[in-house]
Amino acid sequence: MTEVGENGVTLSGGQKARLSLARAVYQDKSIYLLDDPLSAVDVHVANHLYTHCIMGLLQGKTRILCTHHTHFLQEADVVVVLDNGIIKYCGPPSEVLPLVTIQDENNSATQPESYAKQERSTSTDEEIQAASDKDLENDDDGTLVKEEEKDVGVVAFGVYSSYWYAVGSILAPLILLSLFLMQASRNISDWWLAYWISHTHKPLVHNSNHSGSLEFPKVYNDVIKITNLTAGSDNLAFYLGVYGGLATANSIFTLFRAFLYAYGGVRAAIVLHRKLLSSILKASVLFFDTNPIGRIVNRFSSDLYTIDDSLPFILNILLAQLYGVVGTIVVTCYGLPWFTVLLVPMLVVYYHIQRYYRRTSRELKRLSTVTLSPIYAHFSESLNGLAVIRAMRESEQFADENQLRLEVNQRANFGGYAASQWLSTWLQMLGVAMVTGVAFTAVLEHHLNSVNPGLVGLAISYALSVTNLLSGVVTSFTETEKQMVSVERMGQYISGVSTEHQGGIKQLPNWPLQGAIEFKGVVLVYR
Repeated sequence: MTEVGENGVTLSGGQKARLSLARAVYQDKSIYLLDDPLSAVDVHVANHLYTHCIMGLLQGKTRILCTHHTHFLQEADVVVVLDNGIIKYCGPPSEVLPLVTIQDENNSATQPESYAKQERSTSTDEEIQAASDKDLENDDDGTLVKEEEKDVGVVAFGVYSSYWYAVGSILAPLILLSLFLMQASRNISDWWLAYWISHTHKPLVHNSNHSGSLEFPKVYNDVIKITNLTAGSDNLAFYLGVYGGLATANSIFTLFRAFLYAYGGVRAAIVLHRKLLSSILKASVLFFDTNPIGRIVNRFSSDLYTIDDSLPFILNILLAQLYGVVGTIVVTCYGLPWFTVLLVPMLVVYYHIQRYYRRTSRELKRLSTVTLSPIYAHFSESLNGLAVIRAMRESEQFADENQLRLEVNQRANFGGYAASQWLSTWLQMLGVAMVTGVAFTAVLEHHLNSVNPGLVGLAISYALSVTNLLSGVVTSFTETEKQMVSVERMGQYISGVSTEHQGGIKQLPNWPLQGAIEFKGVVLVYR
């Protein structure tokens, strides 16, 4: 068996002719137009095709045969001889063939030699193809077009580092620094509000005997004593000025981060696209024979779109929410130190949940990208052979095949959505447990008189949003890892493609001395 390959790259001229003839015979039509199907094969193969196919399987059909081999026309009903598009002779073979034979007698001296050359060349063509088939059988599993490469397991660190360097070794740290400053300014501004509330109290009693003096209700038993209180009108400019400064700094850092991140994402996409384009343009011819065009188009379309649009968007969300979770934990532990006791087991549970989800969704993403290449390849082949498909009336078959490949791809996508719902359920339960732990710790520390009311309120308000933050971190981290698969796939074609020699043509002195080419030990075979 000979593998056809994409667009018949592995087939010789004779094999293509026989394959086309076989497809036509399978259609079982009443009229057949045969445009010299015997010219690309050797003599004994041509005799076999004429005897068993044209005069055998197609017996009883209307056959219009165009050929230069006049010895096949003895059994024809009508013979038409064309000369430069003009009908020269027309009639039964008994009348026309003698005229053609007489006309060709002038070339009788050269015809046997040329015919022998053709026979030798076509026979050699068949022998070379047979040797090539034998080589393919000895080569691995005998297939030219292999299954598309798909990595398994965790996305390699080299994939992340390649994207890091694509962004820029200076620009990437600046992005992380701007994210840190943005989150820090936000958490400090929230802490400053809590500090302001804890150290300011509205006067409830005014003593007219002493102008400007304030009296506060007395506290008894377990009520926490609040000291260093100032009136709400005192130092208002100071507290408000500091808070306004922190808010302004947060806005500046946010703008700075947005600009740097947008520029870094565009730069990474440009760098990776240039590397991929350069690698494909320098690739050897063998690479295009062994890789369907759908795989290459998939890299330049779907994967490149992911790197240009989806990856920067989801990575931006990941970094922002990751810094937000770290800030929430720091503020909560600062306001309620005992919360660290509950934090450790929660982190263990959280780690196992996200680890299980990441492994599942990562492989589902790889399956989704791999099953996308056959869709592109089938669509491209369908467009190239659209005239043949319509002529053979096989449009419905190709539509069904396209729908089948789409269904395989959608199965992987549906599995990804189901895994996301599973993660959401578990993280909501973990968020409820965290809020309950913060409230319990606040009540416990309140009875021990070791808690600041402002910080307690700040910790609880942060804990209420921790469910969304935890869900966002795991989801965005997993999505980022899934989008990194596109960087991984582009890396396979950037560094894993054999290239042609790029040194140029070696110029020899005083070359050429004469206009002649000599081949020594050259063997040409079909793939």
